Amino acid sequence: MNAFARQLAYLFPRLLPGLWIALELAIIAIVVAAIAGLGLALLRNCRWTWIRWLVAAYVEVLRDTPLLVQMFFFFFGLPLLGLQLSPFQAAALSLATQHAAFFAEVYRGGFQSVSRRHKEAAKALGMGYWKTLRLVTLPLAVIRTLPAISNELVQIVKDTSVASTIAVMELTLQARTLAEQTAATSLAFVAVAIYYLVITGFITVGMRALEQRLRFAE
Repeated sequence: MNAFARQLAYLFPRLLPGLWIALELAIIAIVVAAIAGLGLALLRNCRWTWIRWLVAAYVEVLRDTPLLVQMFFFFFGLPLLGLQLSPFQAAALSLATQHAAFFAEVYRGGFQSVSRRHKEAAKALGMGYWKTLRLVTLPLAVIRTLPAISNELVQIVKDTSVASTIAVMELTLQARTLAEQTAATSLAFVAVAIYYLVITGFITVGMRALEQRLRFAE
């Protein structure tokens, strides 16, 4: 085993604590953002104009401002209002709130892609609005937006690295600490890149397999 491989073998297990924190952040953000995004997408079709405007404003502001700025707001700004968050909580909240806006747009595009004939067929079968949404509109919308949802999942995983800026000991900050201790700066971040490639690769392959499996449902 050459020196390069030995150093990587040394670094990989020492990065595992940071990897688990990054995965925990990603899972929390994905679950919250996916559910909140669905709620926002449904509110975009609300009959009250002022709610539609509020949701549209939320989506635009969160999508058009940097995640780093939002993370700093939650971590440094909220304490000024009397709400103290831990670094992990601030990171999870900022990831979830920003990606909820992206999920909302993904779902909205999916809803718009469902043709009127599907809804009319459901109505002809005696389904109400919520039953049509649950059994027809939402399943079709999700199937048609799986590639976009896959992109969002990958982006959330990568965005966990931003949490290092507020001292969350996730993968990137763990690598920086190890690099300072071992002077193996390049190799530490090569190991980080490999971890991210493996995780996002699993997500991409899994989502593509799911997309192929569900394609017949249309």
